[in-house]
Amino acid sequence: MSRRVSSSVSGGRLSVADEALSNAFIATIRDRARSFTRLGFLWTMAGLEMEGAVFRALMGGSIDPTQATRSATIRRQSEQCAVYARSCDSLGRSLMTLADQVARAHGLHSQAEGITRSLIASLMRAMGSVNPLAPVAAALVPATAGVLKGVLTRGSVNIADALEPSSPLHEGAVSSLAATIAGRPLEIPFTGTNTLAQAAGRLAAITARITDRLQGNHLTVTPVTPSQEVALASRSIPNVLENLRRLSQERLGRTDLHSGLSYATIAIQEYVNPSGERVWLVLVPGTDGEQDSPFGWEQNVELMSSDPRQRMRADSARMVVEAMRRAGIGKNDRVVMAGHSQGGIVTAAIASDMSDSFTISHVITAGSPIANHPIPSSTSVTSIEMEDELVAALDGAANPDGDNKVTIRGRVSESSQDVGTPVKDASEDTEITHWLQYHQAAYADAASWGSPQVLEHDRRVSSLLSGSLVSTSYWQGRMGYGAASEKSAP
Repeated sequence: MSRRVSSSVSGGRLSVADEALSNAFIATIRDRARSFTRLGFLWTMAGLEMEGAVFRALMGGSIDPTQATRSATIRRQSEQCAVYARSCDSLGRSLMTLADQVARAHGLHSQAEGITRSLIASLMRAMGSVNPLAPVAAALVPATAGVLKGVLTRGSVNIADALEPSSPLHEGAVSSLAATIAGRPLEIPFTGTNTLAQAAGRLAAITARITDRLQGNHLTVTPVTPSQEVALASRSIPNVLENLRRLSQERLGRTDLHSGLSYATIAIQEYVNPSGERVWLVLVPGTDGEQDSPFGWEQNVELMSSDPRQRMRADSARMVVEAMRRAGIGKNDRVVMAGHSQGGIVTAAIASDMSDSFTISHVITAGSPIANHPIPSSTSVTSIEMEDELVAALDGAANPDGDNKVTIRGRVSESSQDVGTPVKDASEDTEITHWLQYHQAAYADAASWGSPQVLEHDRRVSSLLSGSLVSTSYWQGRMGYGAASEKSAP
C-alpha cells in the first residue's frame, strides 16, 4: 500500500456561477452513484431469486437430467448476477468518492469543517478554564491509543502514530494552553483570536534572552556559492514547492545533490520580464536547530508574537530581511516568498510587518502556523497544511478565509486504491507528515480536481514568475558573540 493524500480547500474567490455549476455537477454525480447502488441491489435480489428457484427444485426431489442442466445454468447466472452487483456497488462508491473530492476541492465542505473545528476548540477551552491541563490530557488519550496500536501492530514505538488520532484536538489544546499563558478569559465559541500570539509574546520575552546568551545575538549573513544549482527556474506553485523541498532537504543532508550548501541557507532568485520589470522569488527553509543557526527552535516563538517589533527581532526574520536587501530587492519590486515550517512563518511576518520596505505580492507556506499574522489584503496567500502534522496547528486557530487567502488541508491515508495523490518517496512505515513531499501531494491533489481557487493562485504566481531567470543567490546565516549590540528589528 502507498501513502496518499486527499485535500480540501477553503478561502479564495469562488463566483456564484462557479459554485452553482459545481453544486449541480456534484448533485448529478451523487444521483448516478445512488442509481448504481440501487442497480447493484436489484442484481443481488435477482441472484437470490435464482438461487431460491434451484433450492426449491432440489427440495422437490424430482430433478431429471434436463432440470439438472437447467439448474446448473441458473447457478452460473446467479453467480454472474453477484458479479454485476459487486461492480455496480463499486461504481456507486467510486462516484460518491468523486463527488466528495470535487466538493472538497471547490471549498464546498470548508464551512462545515471550520464550524466543527471551532466547536472542538471551544470545548477544549472550556475544559481548560476548569483545569489548564485537561485539554492536554484529552489530546493524550487518542495519542496514546495510537502509539499502543502501533506497538501491537509493528512491535515498536513510533511517535508519529500519536498524531493522526489526536489531530482533531490539536488546535483546541494549543489555544487552551495559550489562553492560560496569556491570562485571557474563556471565549465560547472560539473565534481564532490573537490569544496564542499574546502567549507567544510573553514566552519570547524570556526565551529570547536565554537564546542570546546561549548563541549570541550577533548575526552574520554571507553569500555562498553551491557546487551545483539547487533552486531551478520556477514557473508555477508546484515548481516553487519542489525547489523549496530541494533546498530544505539539501541543507539537512536528505538529498544527494552534493551542492555543499549547509544549514540556515536561503535562496533568492531574480526574474526579469520583457518590460524590464524585476520580480523576485525568496525560498526560506524551516527550523534546523543547529547551535549557531538563526533558524533555531526559539525563533519560532518570537515569530508568532502579537508584537510586530518582537516578530521582526527574531534572528531568522532579521537574516532573511538582510539577505533580501543585499540581494538588491527594491521597495517597489514585486516579490513572491515561499517557506516551509519556520520559513513560512518568516514569510508571513515579513509580509505583515515590512510593507514599507518590500512589495510582497504572494506568499506560499507549507506546514506553517500563520493564522494570527495580519497579512494585508494586497498579498495573496497560499497555505498548505496537513491535518495531523501538529506544527501547522500551533497557531491554535484555522486560517482566516478571504478572497486573497487559500488554505489547502491534506489528510493522509494508506490505500492500494486510486484515492488521493501518492506521496513521493514516502516511508513504508508511519512517519510525520511535516515533510514537504506531503504538502506537495496535498497541493497536487487539490489542483488535480480543478479547484478554481487553487488554480487562480497558481495563475497569479505563474504570471509573476513569467520572466527570464537571470540570477540565483544563496545566503547563509550564523549567530555568534561578535560586536555586542542590542538586537533590534530591521
